[in-house]
Amino acid sequence: MKELLRNKVLTFSGSILLSGSVFIFLFTDKFYEAIENGSLWVREYFGTFYLWLGLGCVLFLLIIAISKIGRIRLGKSPPEYDRLSWIAMLYSAGMGAGILLRAVQEPVYMFLNPPIATGSAPEIISLEYTFYQWGFTAWAFYGLFALISLLTVYL
Repeated sequence: MKELLRNKVLTFSGSILLSGSVFIFLFTDKFYEAIENGSLWVREYFGTFYLWLGLGCVLFLLIIAISKIGRIRLGKSPPEYDRLSWIAMLYSAGMGAGILLRAVQEPVYMFLNPPIATGSAPEIISLEYTFYQWGFTAWAFYGLFALISLLTVYL
């Protein structure tokens, strides 16, 4: 136990986590209100930027995939799995938990609390937001960070 307490990083991060958890437990309503206000603020000031950023990531990755850079082979051995199996594994890993946990919850929440006021029906808006958050844009963000991590390994 004394060795653990001598580890300053562990002690500091553990105390932050513990005090934060106690604060959230004691003031759950205030914390929820702060999260909701922060989410609304981010959506109001950065919502359009996020939409354009998602489109930019999709287009950027498509350009890279079509260009010569997309033909670079990683490693020297032949692939262990065929392309379809690899895509299925990536899809399952990326979407499995999210679909199980939020496939019904997110569209219902967006239906009951429409994020934007337009002339469209709340059902349409809720499904559009859900498809946006679980579609090509989300995968483009994942792919962009995967590309960055690959570049740090191979460069």
